[in-house]
Amino acid sequence: MLNWLIYHFAFLNLLHQHDIPIYGPYVITASVAAYVISFSISFPLGFILSRHIVFPESNLHGRVQFFRYAMATATLILLTYVLIKVFAIALPMVRADISYIFIMVITAILSYISQRFFTFATKQAELEEEEILADR
Repeated sequence: MLNWLIYHFAFLNLLHQHDIPIYGPYVITASVAAYVISFSISFPLGFILSRHIVFPESNLHGRVQFFRYAMATATLILLTYVLIKVFAIALPMVRADISYIFIMVITAILSYISQRFFTFATKQAELEEEEILADR
């Protein structure tokens, strides 16, 4: 939600819906620039909030958590892109904003699951999982 709010603010108020010229014919569209702005704020803030407030019981090293968080985030960004394309091709009659809300719900659920059981897992849970796999 924070990402969307920052995106909305950056797109309308900071960029005024104008593309950013880079060099010659190359430009960064306002939507991409707003996404970069929102991601650069929400990514580290999301990690800090997840680490210290949502999953404080995790006893993994911070660098391990950060690496896992970055991997999960990259996967979810790719999934979001694929789902946007799927909705645009498979369901063109559904409005894009309605589709994006549905996509946000899907990625939010998957994000929680990945953070709970992968990014901010506890070492004890990992040891128990390794023991189960070793017993097989």
